[in-house]
Amino acid sequence: MPNLAHPAPPASGPEYHVQLELSERTVEGVLILDCKGRILFGEESALLRDKLRSLMQQDSLIVLNLAGINHMDSGGLGTLVAVVNASRAVNARIKLSCLNPRVRDLLEITRLTNFFDTADTVEAALSGCRKG
Repeated sequence: MPNLAHPAPPASGPEYHVQLELSERTVEGVLILDCKGRILFGEESALLRDKLRSLMQQDSLIVLNLAGINHMDSGGLGTLVAVVNASRAVNARIKLSCLNPRVRDLLEITRLTNFFDTADTVEAALSGCRKG
């Protein structure tokens, strides 16, 4: 019978070692930051925070594409809150797009849905940028 007090460590595999990958592209003059992996407290959150702060110095409008995010914890959410606050302080705008159901639920549970500017797709975010 397995010892439930000390479960075995998770099996290693690609999903266990994936952290956070960020890539930039520009569409219709708007910078899009594509995110893949997870946004957790620690290295991933610091990487995202530093990247967005750097990009805010160059671009006043950034679409954060979260389609590739498979997990986010409270530290990741805190990082998003902090960078959105920082963007407002420098007259920049960060728009979140492609939230998966888990991330959307996290925003609803924490009552942050109205804090963030969100769009269902990158295209909808770009359309909203043209209007705004």
